[in-house]
Amino acid sequence: MTGVAEKGGRLRYWLLLPIAVTLTVLCATFLLFTQLLLVVLALGNQWPSRRFALTVARFWARSILSVSGVRVEVIGDGHVGRPVIFASNHQGVYDIFAMFVAVPEFFTFIAKRELFYVPFLGWHLWLAGYVLVDRARHADALRSLERAGEKIRSGQSIVVFPEGTRSKDGSVLPFKKGSFQLALTAQVPIVPVAIEGSQWVMRKHELKIYPGTIRVAFGKPIEPSATRDRDALMRETRDQVVALHRSLLS
Repeated sequence: MTGVAEKGGRLRYWLLLPIAVTLTVLCATFLLFTQLLLVVLALGNQWPSRRFALTVARFWARSILSVSGVRVEVIGDGHVGRPVIFASNHQGVYDIFAMFVAVPEFFTFIAKRELFYVPFLGWHLWLAGYVLVDRARHADALRSLERAGEKIRSGQSIVVFPEGTRSKDGSVLPFKKGSFQLALTAQVPIVPVAIEGSQWVMRKHELKIYPGTIRVAFGKPIEPSATRDRDALMRETRDQVVALHRSLLS
């Protein structure tokens, strides 16, 4: 039975791949031409609101989840009413789609620089105002945090995966410090988020997709002023993410 299931998962991947690529190309192209049209109508004074790009991205994510047979279940309330940093564990590729569906606020991701060079997908990331980060270069990473701070001050929340990579077994890995320094500098709350189930939909380094349910749980906002330093804020956030994740497993 396992061999049949794995064969079916691999077949589903190759069937869904052209659909996902087509959806990405169509959404990115639509966004590109629509945004350019709006700029022309606005006489080139400024780019239109990033909210439109977020609406397109949410449609893209819901479409891929639907054709993949994946349902997103949300536990807790992600409405905060002001800019925040959503800090989530990272289990797999489908975390991105799940967060687009689960997070109700106006937000953007901090994304790896390499993604900006992918045709169509990179165009969308640029138009949507994503913050690129080059973790290999410390100075560039610091400038990325400064840009993320500007996003927050303009009223836009940020979604980060502070583990820095996907977990192989679903457990919560150690957190990196950058996003917590950003919270202290910008003086915005961090909302702990736990994701469970995406590692079973598409496992790391495997070309297989299985239908299922991804559960996303939101914790209570953590005010940066309530902690003494960056490390304390990081520890408290990770502790809450771990606790939320355990609750999803029970």
